[in-house]
Amino acid sequence: MQPHTTDGFPIERRVAAHLATTDWADLPAASRDSALRAILWWLATGLEGVTEANHATLLRYVKHLPAPAEAAILATRQRTTAELAGLVNGRAGKAWEHEDKYWVDETIGFAVGCCVVPAAIASAEARGAVSGPALATAVALAIDLEIRL
Repeated sequence: MQPHTTDGFPIERRVAAHLATTDWADLPAASRDSALRAILWWLATGLEGVTEANHATLLRYVKHLPAPAEAAILATRQRTTAELAGLVNGRAGKAWEHEDKYWVDETIGFAVGCCVVPAAIASAEARGAVSGPALATAVALAIDLEIRL
């Protein structure tokens, strides 16, 4: 199967180049506002989600896995891999189904921030030395990409 191309440049490379070279200042104001809203919304719903009964079961499971301490699990002193922290924190943000939604129209909406934000934060922690604007840019770009997909 041949990759999709535009002007001889594979679409995947174009998307990757866009994601790698876009800065906070390059984003429209609405995208910046949406990213900040998604971060705050996830934090609020994540903090609420850690109170859900099944969250403790997931914490116990992760605690017993041998893993480098790359990223924090929300509202705990526990650290694990970026992947597991993103999973646990993402689940916390979705636990009570209070996550923010991107609305296609008045009847169809889907959650994006509850997945994107904890993954971005865990990745930033694992990488280290990621600024707030760089994190928010990653969130804005990931939300945009997820919505387009």
